[in-house]
Parts: sequence; C-alpha cells; structure tokens
Amino acid sequence: MVVIYTLIWIYLLFQGFLIYASLKQSWYRLKIGIKILELPVLLIFGIADILFNAIVGSILFLELPSTLTFSARLRHHIYSIGWRGVMAGAISVPLNAVFIGHI
Repeated sequence: MVVIYTLIWIYLLFQGFLIYASLKQSWYRLKIGIKILELPVLLIFGIADILFNAIVGSILFLELPSTLTFSARLRHHIYSIGWRGVMAGAISVPLNAVFIGHI
C-alpha cells in the first residue's frame, strides 16, 4: 500500500511540476488576479517538493538531504561520477523535456 501511495504522490508532484513550468513560462503575461489565485497552488506543491526531497529523495539517493528541493538535489548530483549521477541524469530527462534547462 505504501508503494501505491508513493506512486500517486510522484504522479501528483509531477502534475504540480507541469503547473509550475507553465506558470513560470507565462508569469510575466498573467494578470495580478490570476497570479493571486495560483499562489496557493504553488505553495502547496512547493511544500510537497520539499517533503518529497526529504523522504523519497533520501531513500532514492541513500543520503540525507543537503538541499531544500528535489530539483536542487538533482542539480547537485547530475555531474557526479557514480550511481547517484546516473540516477539524477535519468530522473532529470522527463523534467527537462517539460521545462527545458530546469536541471
């Protein structure tokens, strides 16, 4: 059951990343009312990203978090030699496909 919940959490977090990426691309064109309405969504997914990094990221990379967000952890390991670098590279491929240059 824990695995199912973790997969659901990963899926929802990726959906939040999609929202974040689209908002970041169009933030300067949005009206202030839309920005205010989107802030709670960004806050919720920001907290989810921090929790994901602390729990799932620690399990995946077998280390305590040294960065606040999962994306920052991937950036930290992306050029590492060894299995952490390979894993960070593999995870960053779909993120960079959505938001070019994110990792």
